[in-house]
Amino acid sequence: HLGYGMATGPSMAAPQVAGGAVLLRQIHPDWSQRDIQSALMTTAKFRHVYNPDGSPAQPLDMGAGRLDLSRSADPGVLVWPPRLSFGFVPSGTMASLTVTVRSVADTPQTYALGWLDTRGGFPGHPTLPGFSVSPESLALGVGDTAVVTITFSSTQTSLGDQQGYLLLTSDSHEAHLPAWARVLSPAQANPPADVLLIDNDGSTRYGKIDYVNIYTQTLSNLGLSYTLLDADTALANGASDTLDEIELAAYPAVVYFSGDNNALDSFPIADRYRLNEFAAHGGTLLVTGQDARRTLFGIGAVHWLGGGVRDFVYWFTLAAPYQATSLTDNQLLPTLVITPSGRVPFTHTVELGTAGDGAGNQRSVDVLQAYAQPDAATLWHGPLTTQGVGTVHRQQPSLERAGVTWHGRVVYFSFGLEGVNNDTGHMSREALLWQVWRWGTDSPTAVLQTTPVTSQTVQFTAVVSNSATDIAQYRWDMGDGTPIFTTTTAVVSHAYGSCRPAGYTARVEVQNEWGNTAVAGQSGLVTCVVEPTPTPTFTPSPTPSATPSPTPSATPSPTPTATPTGTPPPPVVYRVLLPAVVR
Repeated sequence: HLGYGMATGPSMAAPQVAGGAVLLRQIHPDWSQRDIQSALMTTAKFRHVYNPDGSPAQPLDMGAGRLDLSRSADPGVLVWPPRLSFGFVPSGTMASLTVTVRSVADTPQTYALGWLDTRGGFPGHPTLPGFSVSPESLALGVGDTAVVTITFSSTQTSLGDQQGYLLLTSDSHEAHLPAWARVLSPAQANPPADVLLIDNDGSTRYGKIDYVNIYTQTLSNLGLSYTLLDADTALANGASDTLDEIELAAYPAVVYFSGDNNALDSFPIADRYRLNEFAAHGGTLLVTGQDARRTLFGIGAVHWLGGGVRDFVYWFTLAAPYQATSLTDNQLLPTLVITPSGRVPFTHTVELGTAGDGAGNQRSVDVLQAYAQPDAATLWHGPLTTQGVGTVHRQQPSLERAGVTWHGRVVYFSFGLEGVNNDTGHMSREALLWQVWRWGTDSPTAVLQTTPVTSQTVQFTAVVSNSATDIAQYRWDMGDGTPIFTTTTAVVSHAYGSCRPAGYTARVEVQNEWGNTAVAGQSGLVTCVVEPTPTPTFTPSPTPSATPSPTPSATPSPTPTATPTGTPPPPVVYRVLLPAVVR
């Protein structure tokens, strides 16, 4: 991925990691998921691993390294978290992290803590500029736990990615943690503009029409500041790529447009993966263009297993389920016939005029499969009646999954914004782009307030802030096993059947009209103290004296011979775990 990137699917490392985790769970059934993750990461092979260009692989290339199960079952220590990710650090500042180290060795161990920088080659340098650790030595008995503090000072490094490894070394064990920080200048830490506008319309390289003025005027009309990156000209002048990941990270939003450019793979792969990184960090990305599928190399089959060539940025980040190359069969003004049936009320206003101030260039708008059924009255007139021309990609927290694993806010239009008419009285270029901006920058938050009504009845109020639009619905989970229910009001009451010592945890999921959600909760509701059952007191009675009786002599009887009946006991089965190595 030419640095930081994302990949998904069983063809990656998932089967090996899952298999390794299962083996460790069999060997150590008392280990938690975190323990297993730590053992796999801290014992992975990270020395003498190389990138395709021959350079030493770094944490941004391979994470902790390649699994080495010959060491994972006896890691010496379990560490959480097993990686040191400082994220973005403004130049001139410091940041600190703490990790917990627990000994799982059979004997007491003394660990030396130090750094390793392999960027210049192997075996590496024993210092890592900007990174420090305290303490520098740990004496751990069997089962002992210690806390270690790691500090990163950006004043001691250059701008950009700083990475290496923290080593914990004893006489019999070694563990390592990948470390990473990205240093930004003060200007980069603060947005230089609202939008980075990327021009890749082929006007310089391929003699296509230049549409940049339409985009700059639309942004200006909305009051959004922008920085123009003329990627088309830069690439025509011989540049191999156009985006700097450090500068890119400072922008809240990126707008990429392809105009009439239909040249295959005409936006560099390095730049595509930097856009992928930008989205994964939570940036808002709009890609618009009738042939962006070709410029971003999104050719291939409909799904991952269908064969063909696919670009990860197009298929995953843009979430673009491509279906066909042209919605209109390369025609600008196809005949549209409307025959009223008289049976179903038709309340939509349809613009049938042939005039407009758009670019008039939308001949090859790609067809995308819609994940949700669109409004029937807005479907294209023709055989492709379940398709669309845009996708949105954003994970949302919910009652079922309170967190998100991917932070991007991505919109993809398979048409160019330049083709939208501004003079029809309906959706304009400004209105469309403003909705994308509002949706992408909208991050609602919620707080759940509670008011006792009776000893077992509670009133709940969901308070929402930072929402760019009205709230559409509230989903409630009272935490007592009753079904989740939905309301359009922010206040509900609930009667619990009984109190309990730990109380209940109630949660609410708030969704606004953009579809963006927030989840909030409140614990310790309707608690009660359970009185312990008193222990009865017994007064012992005197034991009477007993007169011993003579013991009669016993005549032994012969032991009878037993005839076995029924089902014999099952055989004893021994399970032997054989060592396995994945390298």
